[in-house]
Amino acid sequence: MKLSAHFALDELLRSEYAARNSIDMTPPKEVVENLSRLANDVLEPIRLKIKTAIFITSGYRPLTLNAAIGGALNSAHTKGLAVDCRAVGLSLEEFGRQVRALVPVLPIAKVILEF
Repeated sequence: MKLSAHFALDELLRSEYAARNSIDMTPPKEVVENLSRLANDVLEPIRLKIKTAIFITSGYRPLTLNAAIGGALNSAHTKGLAVDCRAVGLSLEEFGRQVRALVPVLPIAKVILEF
């Protein structure tokens, strides 16, 4: 199911850990709605600005997955309101710099650079 021009639902549900451990990744309706807004209101504008593909490494996490990987109890991932990603061809630092520049105009609560 396409959520936006460049992002599909299955990209935001991808989890190698969940696949290896048979964790059901089926999101509730309200999570799909949140993921759709995330794709359209945040990820698409970022992709247009940086002019390269964005690879999602973690999107929605059901509570069982979030607990299994040690995620924060109140993680926005469990509501479909957060995404971990990287940009093809950009260093993490450059990608972070460009995303942070968009914080004033996009509905982004925080930008975390990991690793």
